[in-house]
Amino acid sequence: MVGFVMLRSGKIRQSILSFLIFHLSLTHLLLHVTIPMFWNIHTSKGNSSSCKALVLIDLACATAIFNSLVAIAWDRHRNVLRPFKSLAPRNLKTYLLLVAAIWTYAFIASIPFIYSVRRESKIICSKENNGTDKCEEFSFCYLPSDWKNQLSKTIYFLLAFVIPLLYMFFAYTKIAVSLWQRSKNGTIHGAVAKCKVRSTRLMVIAVLGFVFCWAPKFFVDLLNVYGVY
Repeated sequence: MVGFVMLRSGKIRQSILSFLIFHLSLTHLLLHVTIPMFWNIHTSKGNSSSCKALVLIDLACATAIFNSLVAIAWDRHRNVLRPFKSLAPRNLKTYLLLVAAIWTYAFIASIPFIYSVRRESKIICSKENNGTDKCEEFSFCYLPSDWKNQLSKTIYFLLAFVIPLLYMFFAYTKIAVSLWQRSKNGTIHGAVAKCKVRSTRLMVIAVLGFVFCWAPKFFVDLLNVYGVY
């Protein structure tokens, strides 16, 4: 919905922040709508290669969501600490480089799972109305609790969750301290400072929402692979 509204209004390239919000909405759409459709197809027609590809793309999308939030934090940090530099016009190359950086990092964080994921199949039988058995073979992706999967999950936890979270924490902390100091010293107008604080507060709330939604999954997956949970 957000992406559709921004696409119709033509505000995607109005600023880097607008573009990143649009990219974030598209990534969510890919993760929660498009990829599940391919998972449903994979259960009946999948093979080992499609299993690895789907796991890679699925995990990369989750990482790209956090990377987009990191990019938004970087943009907010630059706008507050270097406001004149942020006014420079942005061309298409800037946006393409941002997308390339986000997804390159996302695939780097997810690529170890190619070596740890396995394809398993199971035959499920059910009774027909005429009393005969109907059996179908379903395939699914399986991550065994071995050292390969433990290493993959640990790397993914650090690269996809911990490092982005630390960067966002330090970026928004530095923004808050800078705004407070400049407002206190009178180097920035009070109304401007309040406006920037308000927009920064909204982004921090959004980040906290993502953290509270995703943190349990990351921690449970990590504990599960080590046999703790």
